[in-house]
Amino acid sequence: MGTIVWVKRQGLDATLGFTFRAQVERLPARKARTLSIEGPVRNVDLPRKQAFGVSARSPFDHRGHLIAERFGGPNSSVNLVAMHGLVNMNGGPWYAMEVEIARMLDASGAHRPGLPRTGWMKVTVRYHSAEPLRPIAFHVEAKDPNGTTKFWQIFNANPHLPNPNDPRRPDANALAVEVNADIARG
Repeated sequence: MGTIVWVKRQGLDATLGFTFRAQVERLPARKARTLSIEGPVRNVDLPRKQAFGVSARSPFDHRGHLIAERFGGPNSSVNLVAMHGLVNMNGGPWYAMEVEIARMLDASGAHRPGLPRTGWMKVTVRYHSAEPLRPIAFHVEAKDPNGTTKFWQIFNANPHLPNPNDPRRPDANALAVEVNADIARG
């Protein structure tokens, strides 16, 4: 089990809150990995900043925010992971999820100008034991201000290729046996 840490989004109006609860697991060699992060989210307009401090990245990876800056997510190491670029970029499943969450926040009832509506978001990160710092999947739960909840499961791999970490993927050996049986039947 990990250690609970609290992180705040710096540079925002303190009355909006933006305090997040993260569960972090300490690993050997002074490394750590985030197991989950959760907290209030709002659709805020923030200038984009460079994200630093993510190790175990492949050449295809971005420094991905678990809770996006556009929702007030902190720009700290507990909110950043190695995320496949095609997952995180415009057109990828993570980006599409963020757009959907923004719509949930915007469409959740009467809005008073200047007062962003508050929802809630939790991201649980799954790792493979062989690569303890690079996530293999993300489980996301988001609630709009009215309490409507949506769930996503996003794999941290090229979304255009078969994913070996997807438990719904048929076992390759079983598939080969079926194909060979079909060939033998003629």
